[in-house]
Amino acid sequence: MEDAKILIVGSGALGCEFLKNLALMGVCCSKEGKLTITDDDVIEKGNLNRQFLFRDWNIGQAKSTVAASVAGSINPNLHIEGLQNRASPETENVFDDAFWEGLDVVINALDNVAARMYMNMRCLYFQKPLLESGTLGAKCNTQMVIPHLTENYRASRDPPEKQAPRCTVHSFPHNIDHCLTWARSEFDGLLEKTPSEVNTFLANPSEYASSMKVQVMPKQGIYLNVLLSAWTRINVRHSKTASLGHD
Repeated sequence: MEDAKILIVGSGALGCEFLKNLALMGVCCSKEGKLTITDDDVIEKGNLNRQFLFRDWNIGQAKSTVAASVAGSINPNLHIEGLQNRASPETENVFDDAFWEGLDVVINALDNVAARMYMNMRCLYFQKPLLESGTLGAKCNTQMVIPHLTENYRASRDPPEKQAPRCTVHSFPHNIDHCLTWARSEFDGLLEKTPSEVNTFLANPSEYASSMKVQVMPKQGIYLNVLLSAWTRINVRHSKTASLGHD
């Protein structure tokens, strides 16, 4: 493991995890070992919540070089190089045949299918083991592709999702299904659940308040929303009554 020659493609959330683990395990820490990480992206503020090798003063800097530097501080014996090249047909002059022939294993830490397909193709061509992984919300997947032993990434098909992850729907709805699910959730909350809660409160305020207090985790946000909605409804009724009386 110390003598291993490894390529990591991507230095985002998964890339940071892989770098930390490899550094702590002592992988690529001998004179013969070499860890290469490549990513053409730069650090943005939104990356800091889960790409833990980066800090706010790194915003605008190249992900790969910063990640390589921090990984080197975790284990000073780590032989690592950070490149800012996208893994694609356009960079095959950088990742040429000699580079690929010298690798022992490739680790994908990518965020799109096209790049995964390309790396899978190159690993198949050069007969290199590939560790594939990905995340979606709270879900994750891993796949180890071994030449002549396992199926490759392109040959596998993920089962269709029964429903979109809640964190994806509410934080980053990036396709039409997510947007429709988010809209339905908002509709139910605004026009069904909240009015129903308001009616329950108006029917018996003291009993409703008591039921909220005995819950293990009081729904303070819901309770305040119900009080505000109820107060608004009472004021509307009062205004209508006063207007009728004045006329």
